[in-house]
Amino acid sequence: MTAKDISRYLLLGFALLPFDVFSDSSMVLDRNELVAGLTQGDYVNMWWQWAVSMPASESPVRDRMGDKCGVNQVGPVWFLAGGYGSSHIKRSCTLPSDKYIFFPVINMVYYPRDGKVYLAASQ
Repeated sequence: MTAKDISRYLLLGFALLPFDVFSDSSMVLDRNELVAGLTQGDYVNMWWQWAVSMPASESPVRDRMGDKCGVNQVGPVWFLAGGYGSSHIKRSCTLPSDKYIFFPVINMVYYPRDGKVYLAASQ
């Protein structure tokens, strides 16, 4: 990852969980475990692409109720939207039982003014 990439966004944490997180057989996948041949790092990139790929009117990230949680969901992993700012969001969403769930524990996007880089790779 380059300093420019770091200055564009800082990813603090993600989790990839199986759908049945509340059942007795639930588990958190090991960080090196693949899902459909992809790493969790791949899913981080795919989550960001998914989160910013829709117009605001269709965005699950902007949706306050959960009505748009199924927009652009493809493959074995279902992305849950984060939110903007530090607001508390309570959504309701029905997911297919055969999907893994991937969601941001904390996510942040940082855009420096005038293209300046404020973070170095070592930071």
